[in-house]
Amino acid sequence: MDKKVIEKEAIIAEYLTGNLSYQKIGLKYGIDFRLIHSWVMN
Repeated sequence: MDKKVIEKEAIIAEYLTGNLSYQKIGLKYGIDFRLIHSWVMN
């Protein structure tokens, strides 16, 4: 599996299982929080 796909899935799982906001996860990984939001909604 592609490394980026694994990272994306790990970020989604972290949001769903944790108590961090999209903004905080975005800052942690250097990704726009709106992108993380769209991943989770899909």
